[in-house]
Amino acid sequence: MRLVVLVATVVLLGANVSAGKVESEKKSTVASKSCGAHEFQCENGACIPAAGHCNDIQDCADGSDESGCDYFLCRAPFWYRCRHESTCISGSSRCDGQRDCLGGDDEENCDNYEVPHRAPLCSKAEFTCTDRACIPDDLVCDGVQHCLDGSDETIGCIDIAGKCKGFLCRNKHCLHSHHWVCDGLDDCGDGSDEEHCLSECTLEHGKYECANNHTCVDVTQVCNGADDCGDGSDEGPGCKVPADGCKALHCAPQTCKVLPDGKPVCLCGVGFRFEPSAGRCVDVNECDRYGLCSQGCINTPGSFRCTCIDQFHLMRDGRTCELSSGTEALMLYTTQKAVGAMYLTSLHQYYVAKELSQVIGVAYDGSHVYWTDISHKTESIERSLEDGSDRVQLLTAGLISPEDIALDWLTGNIYFSDSGQMHIAVCSSDGYHCRAIVQDELHKPRGIALLPQNGTLFYSDWGNNAMIGRARMDGTEQQVVVSDGIHWPNGLTLDWPNQRLYWIDAKLKRIESMHFDGTDRVVVLDDVLKHPFSIAVFNDRLYWSDWDTKSIQSCDKFTGKMRQTLVHDRMIFGR
Repeated sequence: MRLVVLVATVVLLGANVSAGKVESEKKSTVASKSCGAHEFQCENGACIPAAGHCNDIQDCADGSDESGCDYFLCRAPFWYRCRHESTCISGSSRCDGQRDCLGGDDEENCDNYEVPHRAPLCSKAEFTCTDRACIPDDLVCDGVQHCLDGSDETIGCIDIAGKCKGFLCRNKHCLHSHHWVCDGLDDCGDGSDEEHCLSECTLEHGKYECANNHTCVDVTQVCNGADDCGDGSDEGPGCKVPADGCKALHCAPQTCKVLPDGKPVCLCGVGFRFEPSAGRCVDVNECDRYGLCSQGCINTPGSFRCTCIDQFHLMRDGRTCELSSGTEALMLYTTQKAVGAMYLTSLHQYYVAKELSQVIGVAYDGSHVYWTDISHKTESIERSLEDGSDRVQLLTAGLISPEDIALDWLTGNIYFSDSGQMHIAVCSSDGYHCRAIVQDELHKPRGIALLPQNGTLFYSDWGNNAMIGRARMDGTEQQVVVSDGIHWPNGLTLDWPNQRLYWIDAKLKRIESMHFDGTDRVVVLDDVLKHPFSIAVFNDRLYWSDWDTKSIQSCDKFTGKMRQTLVHDRMIFGR
């Protein structure tokens, strides 16, 4: 079984995976429908070994196995495709003494093997590794090895302190974001980003924060007659006040403490906090804490419990959800001229549709793939089966610039934004009946995302009055959710289990997140994006496209960490 993650121009809509809707197992991709699991299907229907796809040799009689192969990353000699599976490895892993391919063929015929030299294929915004792999240039000399051969950390890396715009670790590693400091995780590797942190310096944790030097002492050291803080703030005049105030509180025995300001408090255990108005300890709702659970969270007295949706199971850490065995996510996305697909575990790739004009949005309903095409005078919304067959133009009239697209999996209705018409519209599944539902005060609508479970539509406008809005799925009850600190909100995506909306801002070069109601706004990733366009979420990962780097990248959805590039192509997201 596999789950579908849509990345229409990185719109990982995820076949409603985030809502817990998982389609039944079926053989529907090109590779599994007509050919074997390790075969590639030519456009004329013939089957060839998967290793023959994009290997610079025409194996299909119609040449379709070598069509558009710049899209696939695995071009010799700087990349090597394993002989018996579709896995692609860096050329630096060829003949390096370690078996990277399952069949070990990357270590065969190595006596006279040399990596030839040629001009780099990376863009101006990227660094070319010694093995000719491409990485974003901001990852160079940051103290973390991103090139498989480590060349990004060995070539010209001298003035790391002057280059680091984030937090410079004691071991000279550079953290891009200050948000990674004191977050409970050792990102530096030497623990220096987690030193002198006050986030745990609370009475709940049995600690007391000193007033002037912001150090932390144990609460038992408060009012003990010794200057443990060094500034005297733990021995204030309130320490001499009789502890009669404890009688008015409902503390557990031996848990009342008079603080230096003379106020008595209950010392509560972990999972509880002192509530002055009630004069007692009350339960802390840990589920309100950002990023606590991978998916669902249930508060319990003094603690919490993480939960997972169908087809996922909870890992041993008690917080992370993982796809169940036998299930693989499929990412659908668009380049300028094609709709492509990539399995996120095996990294096997194939085309759904090729030789298109100017594709932007993509969506999926469990059996059909839908996309928008904004080519002048041939604007359209089309669909096909997952293998590209049964292709149909659903809508061609009344369109100027159809961009994003989303599907209501309950009714089959098609929602799309049209920046030329300055509206958001909905059509029946056959495209025969359409109606504009959001158009007042819209200037340049772009991203849309649906919650069919409760009939909610989210949309973005990157015009003069940039904002993110929400409405009922019939267009009623429109309201602005975000209008401050937002400029070019290109893409939207919804994390249903966590009840969060994510968006990408191309001008601010930032990914942000908030609750569906607009509260708890958080910056997930900034300073490292170039020109992000579209975004999607699947389980613990965010996926987005970037026009400048011509790539699809991903990162942790809560922290922005563990960033990686999945797809790189000279045409990807070009306009």
